[in-house]
Amino acid sequence: MKKIFKALFSLVFALTAIFAAAFALFLIIPTDSELNLKSLDTICDYTTFYDRHNDVIQCVSSSFAPQKAEEIPDVVKKAFIASEDKNFYNHNGLDYLRMVKAFFVNIKDGKFSQGASTISQQLVKNTQLSNEKTILRKLKEIKLTQKLESLYTKDEILFAYLNGIYFGDNNYGIESAARYYFNKSTKELTLAESAMLAATIRSPSKCNPHKNVDILKTKQRAIIDKMSKLGMIDDIQAENAKNEEVRVYCKTDDYASPYLKATYDELIKLSYSPYEIRKFSVFTDYDDKLQRELYELGRDVPFDEQFIVCDNATHLVNAYYSTCGEISRSPASTIKPIAVYAPSIDLDVVTQYTTLNDEPTTIDGYSIENYNDKYYGDVTVRDALKLSLNVPSVKLLNAMGTETAAAYLKKMDIYTNNRALNLGVGYIEEGTTIKNVCSAYCTFACDGEFSPFKYIRKIVDENGEIIYENKNEKRKVFSESTASIITDVLKECAKSGTAKKLKDIKYDVAAKTGTFGNEKGNSDSYSISYTTDKTIGVWIGNADGSLMPNEITGGGLATVKNRDILNAVYEAYAPSDFVFKGVCERKIDGYQLRTSGKIELASDNTPEKYVLKGLFKEEYPILQTSDVFVSPKVTVKDLSFIDGILKIELDKRDICRVKIYKKDENGKLIVYDGYDDTFSQTLDPGEYEFSIVPVVKGKNEVAGKEITLPKITNGTVTTKLPDIPSNWWFD
Repeated sequence: MKKIFKALFSLVFALTAIFAAAFALFLIIPTDSELNLKSLDTICDYTTFYDRHNDVIQCVSSSFAPQKAEEIPDVVKKAFIASEDKNFYNHNGLDYLRMVKAFFVNIKDGKFSQGASTISQQLVKNTQLSNEKTILRKLKEIKLTQKLESLYTKDEILFAYLNGIYFGDNNYGIESAARYYFNKSTKELTLAESAMLAATIRSPSKCNPHKNVDILKTKQRAIIDKMSKLGMIDDIQAENAKNEEVRVYCKTDDYASPYLKATYDELIKLSYSPYEIRKFSVFTDYDDKLQRELYELGRDVPFDEQFIVCDNATHLVNAYYSTCGEISRSPASTIKPIAVYAPSIDLDVVTQYTTLNDEPTTIDGYSIENYNDKYYGDVTVRDALKLSLNVPSVKLLNAMGTETAAAYLKKMDIYTNNRALNLGVGYIEEGTTIKNVCSAYCTFACDGEFSPFKYIRKIVDENGEIIYENKNEKRKVFSESTASIITDVLKECAKSGTAKKLKDIKYDVAAKTGTFGNEKGNSDSYSISYTTDKTIGVWIGNADGSLMPNEITGGGLATVKNRDILNAVYEAYAPSDFVFKGVCERKIDGYQLRTSGKIELASDNTPEKYVLKGLFKEEYPILQTSDVFVSPKVTVKDLSFIDGILKIELDKRDICRVKIYKKDENGKLIVYDGYDDTFSQTLDPGEYEFSIVPVVKGKNEVAGKEITLPKITNGTVTTKLPDIPSNWWFD
């Protein structure tokens, strides 16, 4: 009992101390704290966006605010009051009961998880104060709210609130939101639409009528139910509103809007509230001509799309067009270079010419299949990546480890909890954005250094002070040699691999494609390319994940659009060629590699058709030179002389020709010159001596050591001699 009493006493003492401290702070706040009345007039507040030349792109403002408070319908007012402040008309700006409840919840959670702000408080916070969650700011908010309530009527406060609240996608105020999301004025809004907008303001960057519609509808229905419970509407109205099909308006003729939306979202992610930024000047690297090009290229695509062009030097986005916003999707096979092949080369697990077996495979219950069930047997890492084969990628991932792959992805700001082998074909449940994928690919163009692509280069506040500047800080992910080797392979991918629709481009370009789908259709198609100064990303799919026809692939329409974008970017100039660092070019004997899997240097006599050029790390051990075209060899696998018939079976390479000579009393004559592995001849009685000379034709014809077989003399043999003694035939 004493322990309980002691605990209660401690709690009461703590609460008393907290309230006393809060009251003291409240008294400290100057009684003449000014309410900035001009800030309440949000119609003229705006954020200004500037392009790469420091010219204005567009001002975002509440330019559609109703002229009179009476023009806002009661149904709109009721929806927001039910959602945000059901006692709005009954308190003096502060809902003390809600504040006490929120206080205890915050004490329990150990953080400011609830704010208990009334509409009046929200208006004060949004127009007068910062977004920080401190007791001092809360107390200032309370004092200013009291002043607000003493100067304005409830309807005036509600009007100012609805006129300035943020609805996402650069929209401030109910009229701006109504026109943007539903293409109608505020006075035309239905109950269902009003409740949907009221549901939006809690998390406008993540949940608005253009995003997460299912979540939004759940919140909308909850607000409608609350309106019914409060007696604002009857049951029939509530039921009709919940069943109403709300049609969201999608404006398609504003070519700059996707770029500005993405820029605005990045601005919010910098921890500025939508209300702090209303007088900011935001400077970007926006290219208006290129943005128009992306818009035009997307107009004939019957699916959702995202096109992005980024600068490798500044790591800023030049142009971005999307019909569905910055959505996150699994990156499909575009993940293979960044999560599998580059890490494996970086860790010296493989080289370009390491061979991997490509065949239907099951590992730990996971069955791996290639696109169209096409398999190539033993393939090099170079060809496996160029052709985007699934089996070698997953095998290599299994050998390297999924934890290692995920760690490399994390270094490039691609995060996933997936540690299954399907990571090797690009399955990331959380998804990632096309901008993130392009940022990762730019690492190869930047000698292995990563820096995320951004939209904003700097932000200037209303006083002309620079409050943010993109520092373009880089982190090392891959060695220079690894980046060079991957770029070398992806250059070939753009010439003869899955991105071969870029083959006619005359300057250096590296590319990779990706497709997700099944026999019923494809859900995502990607094409990523980069030059020495730009990285370009194309995604085509459906935002809701529904399937497209199977012919819509990364190597198809997506790469066609990528090619069109490259042509637009380099209409007036061409980028410089790639410069490879930390590597040396080696000429490999392709015949030796194909037949034995050995990576050996081509000799001076190796025919050009068998010479493979590839990049190796400078520190890679010196390779020995292949003797395939220098020293041809042949061995006698089997030899017999039965019933007067001589049979010779040879073991040799298929490129090796043999000359067989017969020496008898008439001299030495050539009896065979060809590539067969077997030779037979009927011999008349007599004495013979056969010899074999292997010959290989490279750049020059080279003969190997002559092999002389034991002599054959008169007689008859009726049994095969599998082992050949020195006197293999005698009387």
